[in-house]
Amino acid sequence: MSGPARAWPVVVRGVAFALFAGAISVACTEPEASGPPVLRPGLDVCAECGMSIVDTEFAAGVLVERGGHREHLVFDDLGCLLVWATDPSHAVLDQWTMTLDGKAWVALSAANIVAGSSRRTPMDSGIMAFEQSTGATAAVAADGGAVTPFDQLEIPEAMRP
Repeated sequence: MSGPARAWPVVVRGVAFALFAGAISVACTEPEASGPPVLRPGLDVCAECGMSIVDTEFAAGVLVERGGHREHLVFDDLGCLLVWATDPSHAVLDQWTMTLDGKAWVALSAANIVAGSSRRTPMDSGIMAFEQSTGATAAVAADGGAVTPFDQLEIPEAMRP
């Protein structure tokens, strides 16, 4: 066998390999990030300060667009999210916070936020979130502060760059 007849099996093997490699790369591709992040306490680190996220009830998360793909970033304290968000180059698609009363992710826009509390948070921002307004009101009565919409929060003095 010589010439074109001999090259035929090589071509078939090359095409088969290309199809196999393409199928493997599609099967190994991670699905595009969506919804709130999955927290891994003790493994995840804050995207702003680099501290390990241990106290998950104070955590916050965002979904961002970077380099043409979506990814989650997590924060150990809502104050860290506020500091990080001062950079206008971040393409934030969605934001969540964990809550002290429900211990679950809640859209940041729907959370009942307490700011200026004397309760200790991971970075001492004194900012915490509650799913229910009754939890936020009780926290203010116990530890001070005020219920504040997220879009009106300011970076606490101790965390300002």
